[in-house]
Amino acid sequence: FRDTIEIARGDRPDFFNLSYKKPPPFVPRRLRYEVEGRLDYTGKEVQSVDLGAVDVIAAALLAEQPAVEAVAICLLHSYVNPSHEKAVALRLRELCPEMQVVVSCDVTQQWREYERGSTA
Repeated sequence: FRDTIEIARGDRPDFFNLSYKKPPPFVPRRLRYEVEGRLDYTGKEVQSVDLGAVDVIAAALLAEQPAVEAVAICLLHSYVNPSHEKAVALRLRELCPEMQVVVSCDVTQQWREYERGSTA
């Protein structure tokens, strides 16, 4: 899931242009993180979200300041059940009060992670 922004939709604007090169992702991989936890497609919790991992992520983000000013949170199936995204955002706001924190479920209710993640 960490590479969704880089993979994007997997299509090319000019399908027959074999020399097409994707533009670089707008967030470098070293600044994209994953948090354990899982909702199924109906929004039912399969695995609770690991808020302890958010503490580690917050420390890494604070070490990147002033380069990191904002954080976008996008988790699977949050368009059905935003509880995991909201919990991660709440913890991150507590640990990094000077950073802007945006959750994808507040921006759009689309089921596609790339669209939600890139819009947030």
